[in-house]
Amino acid sequence: MEAPVQPPINANTQAVMVRTLTLDGNRVFGSADLVRISGFNPDTLYTLEELRQLAAKVTAHYHRHGYFLAQTVIPAQDITEGVVRFTVLEGRIGAIRLNNQSGVADQVATALLQGLQGAEATTKAALERSLLLLNDLPGTRAHSILRPGTAPGTADLQLNLTTGSGTSGSVEADNQGNHYTGTYRLGTALYVNELLGWGDVASVRILTSGEGLTYGRASYQALAGSTTVGLAASSLYYRLGGAFANLQSTGTAMTSTLYASYPLVRARRQNLSAHWAMDSKDFDDRTGAGTPSQNRKRVQNHTAGLKGNRQDERNSSSVQYALSWTHGTIDLQEATTRSNDAITAQSNGDFDKLAYSLSWLQESPAKRSLHINLSGQFASKNLDASEKFSLGGSGGVRAYPAGEASGDEGVILTLEGRTPWPAMSQYLAGAAQAVAFVDMGSEMPNKNAWGTGSSTRRSLYGMGFGLNFTSPSKWTASAYCAFKLGDETATSAPDATWRLWLQAAKYF
Repeated sequence: MEAPVQPPINANTQAVMVRTLTLDGNRVFGSADLVRISGFNPDTLYTLEELRQLAAKVTAHYHRHGYFLAQTVIPAQDITEGVVRFTVLEGRIGAIRLNNQSGVADQVATALLQGLQGAEATTKAALERSLLLLNDLPGTRAHSILRPGTAPGTADLQLNLTTGSGTSGSVEADNQGNHYTGTYRLGTALYVNELLGWGDVASVRILTSGEGLTYGRASYQALAGSTTVGLAASSLYYRLGGAFANLQSTGTAMTSTLYASYPLVRARRQNLSAHWAMDSKDFDDRTGAGTPSQNRKRVQNHTAGLKGNRQDERNSSSVQYALSWTHGTIDLQEATTRSNDAITAQSNGDFDKLAYSLSWLQESPAKRSLHINLSGQFASKNLDASEKFSLGGSGGVRAYPAGEASGDEGVILTLEGRTPWPAMSQYLAGAAQAVAFVDMGSEMPNKNAWGTGSSTRRSLYGMGFGLNFTSPSKWTASAYCAFKLGDETATSAPDATWRLWLQAAKYF
């Protein structure tokens, strides 16, 4: 951006007496503050170069506060009375020229630029937010160029939008399923971008363990201004096997969800978004052996929360966090189930729960890193099994099986060290990472005790090592071996002193 020509105050370089310094054009900061920041001393001899240095300090102050387009200039003026005037051009976006070669509609892109144009000065944070939101559009790439504007103190923004990937997805396999519905699972996911040009994404996910478990989910979301609004529906079918096969137990879970999210802060080094969701879940569990039985229930939840992250200037440390509050209602639809619940857990009816997670990463110049993860849940009362917090599995205390130690309240803490393993590159093209970890968790089965053993707290501990691998062709794989610490016995699957967790995925 070109500044107005600054003609000399005097034809020579001799100092002049300046009794007073005034400013105009400044709206963000007061004149008295800017005069003080400039370092001006009244009734002092100044050369033109020295006055320009004072003006540069005012400009630097604006830049430090994010007004990256700001300039302070010395216009042509009469200083015979000893009064010098600085003009502050606080800087704003003038024209925005959009060259849209992507699949997103023009009005969707321009909605993300609201607030950049106008009488107010443009900050780096405001411009960065808009450009990052544009790059967040599915299947879209944004490139920006700032050019000098036609009006003094303005810069014109040239935006070029191009099409990225129209589809993406994955195929994955793991052994992280429940022991009684199928340990080994195969899944796939597909995402289709910009079907209607509304910043929209349609997705489908399928996961199965064979006869024991089949899960499917479909979702669609689009932008309304800067707000993402979406809906989803999922279906799950299970059949218990192993030691429970003779019970002929089967069940279904049907879930419909309406959700929304809004980026409160969007920046390169920190983000914060607000989330809201409304879920309706219908469960139908049946037992065919002996006297057939049926247990139906409906759970309706409203959840509101915050999710964010922050990274330091050197990219060596980062924090991720999430906090959500859920108000829900359990409707046990079978008379026998309601009667039993009334004299035991008393979970039927309204409930509240608070879920949280905090993750910290510290990385060294040698790419060695330390991860600390904390997650947990608080509850207002005894919860239905579908709302409990579980300690075991590949995402918890890895020395115990999936579904182990479910409780109304619980907490999991994981310490994990990672280091590059360059020797693997001799055999496979890609990056390998060796991992060592310690997991610990504690849970309370029931918020309020109602019977023998119902309030006995369980604590699980484990440690182990693992390997992560990523290839240039978008293959990933991981293997973790975890060992129990302590004598707590697993109850959701046959007990074992160690467990091996495997996962492989191909992304496209």
